Amino acid sequence: MSDADADVQEELLRTREELIATQDQLGDALGQLRVAEAELTRYRSAADELNALKHSVTWRMLAPYRAFRRMAATKRRLPA
Repeated sequence: MSDADADVQEELLRTREELIATQDQLGDALGQLRVAEAELTRYRSAADELNALKHSVTWRMLAPYRAFRRMAATKRRLPA
């Protein structure tokens, strides 16, 4: 094997190692992306549920109660 062949072989191995490292980084990034997408889906679902609750009859009927609770909590926080 000549020096040129050895140099080409060494360069090929170096390039292969870089490719493997890059593929590993890509796999990590894709995994993080899937986790973020799943989290986003959960947050969107929770936001949709909250929006539906706020437009429900029960939410509107309990509005005076919530206002009273806020007022009572504010009065408790005031210094005596």
